Amino acid sequence: MRSGSMQFGLPGFRAERFFLWGKPVIVVFYDGEEGEKIHDIQYQEVENDKIVYHRSFYFRKEIICAAAEELGFAPQLNKPAADW
Repeated sequence: MRSGSMQFGLPGFRAERFFLWGKPVIVVFYDGEEGEKIHDIQYQEVENDKIVYHRSFYFRKEIICAAAEELGFAPQLNKPAADW
């Protein structure tokens, strides 16, 4: 993935680290015509420099909306495979 399909990231998306409710998370933003919106929130646990647990909240509308309010961003509610 590093040398192929994900080498340059995904157009229109970017990720930033945040502390959310006392936990380090990765917030994935979609930068569209209406500005940046929270697309996904990911949580990982790392041991010995290896990811041992990964969780994505892409399909958790309540989490995305609550995090958007907490962090001061808009949530992306219209996205692929999420029929909200």
